[in-house]
Amino acid sequence: MKESRMNMDNLSKPELLMLFSVLEGELEARDLVIEALRVRILRCECESGCCRYIHSSKPARD
Repeated sequence: MKESRMNMDNLSKPELLMLFSVLEGELEARDLVIEALRVRILRCECESGCCRYIHSSKPARD
C-alpha cells in the first residue's frame, strides 16, 4: 500500500493556510497540555509539602 503524501511544493495558497491553521491548533493544544501538566505537578508538590514557592513564567489564564 502506498503512503499518501502531500506534494509540499505544489500547495495552493488556501491549502497552505489550512495547513498552517492546523499546525497552529496543534501548537496551542500542546501548550495547553504542558501548562495543565505543570499545574498538576505543582499541586502534587504542594500537597506533599515539597513546595517551597510557586513560579510560573506565564501569567495565569482566566
